[in-house]
Amino acid sequence: MRGGPSRPPARRCTAARSGAIVNIGSVAGFQPLPSMATYSASKAFVDRFSLAVGVEARKHGVHVLSVNPGPVDTQFFTVA
Repeated sequence: MRGGPSRPPARRCTAARSGAIVNIGSVAGFQPLPSMATYSASKAFVDRFSLAVGVEARKHGVHVLSVNPGPVDTQFFTVA
């Protein structure tokens, strides 16, 4: 199996023939966002990457999941 940050956990899981990899995306990956194109595209990549790696990993008994939460109310923009 190939894949950047998922590679070390994937190797451990495939050796054990079980396990799960959970990647965190965002609902932003499902829609274009003005002034946030790079963010939206990167989150879309996380989702599609998870699907592709999941197809490869399935034959090794490994599950791959992409979690895509919606907006979270934080003080990020007031602090940044």
